[in-house]
Amino acid sequence: MIWLNGQLRDADNALSTQDRGLLLGESVFETLLVSKGVPQFWQAHLARLAAACDAFDLDNPYRDDALRAGVVALLAAHEATERAVLRLTITGGGGAGKGGRGLVPHEKSQANVILQVSPAPPRPAALRLADCAVTRFAGGASRAHKTGAYLDNIMARKQALAAGADEA
Repeated sequence: MIWLNGQLRDADNALSTQDRGLLLGESVFETLLVSKGVPQFWQAHLARLAAACDAFDLDNPYRDDALRAGVVALLAAHEATERAVLRLTITGGGGAGKGGRGLVPHEKSQANVILQVSPAPPRPAALRLADCAVTRFAGGASRAHKTGAYLDNIMARKQALAAGADEA
């Protein structure tokens, strides 16, 4: 179950395969710890998400109160009470002919706003770190934001795991 554009939906088949977040990585997100039903550092995460939306010209049509209501509904649907992980994603939208193809479409699509919740993993007693060969481009536009283009992070994590570490 996810919250997509104001409605609880089954996670399977909820998002168009033409969504720009899926096709091009045109998305931003925040991940929050939920403790006893309360998203931690909510305002700080929303501020960071707003900055990322501004940086990448993505619209968030939902205000704080609507997102909070979505979180409450989603947590209730998942019966998440103690510890959970909440991910708030805003994509470039698209699908059903809206926006068109290409790096800069002929018309702007309405963004998709997605809330997802999953159980929080147990806290590790310690973490093992490893250096890896993968680096992020320090001058890139996405360097200061969490975006859907996470391939560098995925490759670094795979290298860390191959080296017997938890994180890179």
